[in-house]
This record gives sequence, structure tokens and C-alpha cells, in this order.
Amino acid sequence: MAWARERGVDVGIVRIFNTYGPRLREGDGRVVSNFVVQASTGRSLTVYGDGRQTRSLCYQSDLISGLVAMLDAQGVTGPVNLGNPAELTMLELASFVLDATGSSSEVVHLEALKDDPARRKPDITRAGELLGWAPEVTLADGLLSTISWFADRLDLETLLSRTHGAGGSPRDDDMRSRFPWVVPRLAKPVDPRLLAEDGSWSCGRPRHQPTCTANVLIRSPSVGRFERGR
Repeated sequence: MAWARERGVDVGIVRIFNTYGPRLREGDGRVVSNFVVQASTGRSLTVYGDGRQTRSLCYQSDLISGLVAMLDAQGVTGPVNLGNPAELTMLELASFVLDATGSSSEVVHLEALKDDPARRKPDITRAGELLGWAPEVTLADGLLSTISWFADRLDLETLLSRTHGAGGSPRDDDMRSRFPWVVPRLAKPVDPRLLAEDGSWSCGRPRHQPTCTANVLIRSPSVGRFERGR
């Protein structure tokens, strides 16, 4: 805010909560990508502590629409929370991923992480009042889209060899029965207009940025609603 006052620019401040969707990295440490990759490759799903800690997961297109709404809201400074207030435990998420992938992986409990929040749930009242924004994508639709993308990305030869060993490939119908989530595709793929030219999000938090850090969006009439970084 001090920088905005000194420069005389119109800014909007948002706090971004847990976000997920296609193009997550397999090893980025996020719970959704961890669970999906573990379930899809037949590994045990790792839950830290008793698994009763909660998270609220916002699909990427909902987050981007919230960011664009803030950019369009001239004179609204915030801060405004952007996230999905639907709350679920890690055990519930693990169960959902197992059902969605058709995986028979087990859930194993590891030692609880130090300073792991017991609850995360954003209050998005101000986002509704000031921006007219609320998330629309259900957890079921968002996870199916994410799982479908990972199914395309993962190396199926490696995935299959973990089940059948090194002695040849299974028949196609056998593969379909063992990995049914590879075949279906979501009817509505992610809108490519929401993605930058290099495939990254056109606007959103940088990779590895801590959750709930405030993000400042600078509105500039000279470049329209927002300008993609290079």
C-alpha cells in the first residue's frame, strides 16, 4: 500500500488460498498432486498425522476469474480472500481421489508435520460483496479434470510395469480394466484462454509461493485489464 500511495496507482490486494487443477507438478508437495500421482501409480497415499486436518480447495479457473474480477473492480483495494470455503479433511480427500481413480492404494499415516494448520477455510464474504465473485467448480468436477490431465502426463509404460513387471505389456482391455481413469476425458476441458502462451496460468501466484500470502494486482489503463508477464 505504501508503494501504491507513493506511485499513485490503483491496486487490488488478494489473499490466495489453496488452489489446484491441471498443470500441477508431480513433485511439488501439494496434497492434490501428491494424492493423484500416488493413487495413479499404485503407491500408498501419505497422510500426515491423523488426517483430520482440513483444507479448502479452489479450482484454478475459479481463482483466475476471481483475480480478473479484482482487476476489473476499479477502486477496490481489498484485501479480499480468494478461495473455496468448502472444507474437507485429508482423509475425505484421500477417499475421494481413490474412488475417482479406481485405485486400490492404501492410506498410510506418517508423523504429523510441524506447524501444520489444523484448519484452513477462507471467508470469501468480501469477494462476494465487492467483486460479485464465488467459486463455481465442484470438487468432483475439478478433481476429475485434474486426474484426467495427470493420466495424460504420467508415463503409462512405467505405470503399467509396476503392476505387470518387466515381462511384456498387458492387452489393451486389461489396461482399461486396471486403469479405467485413463480412458474417460472431461467433457469441458480447461479453457485455453485462461492460460498464457507458455502453458502457465495467465495470472495467479508464482510456484512455491506460500499459501495465503497477499498478492498485489496493479491496474493500468494503458494495458487493459491485465498484462501477461514474460
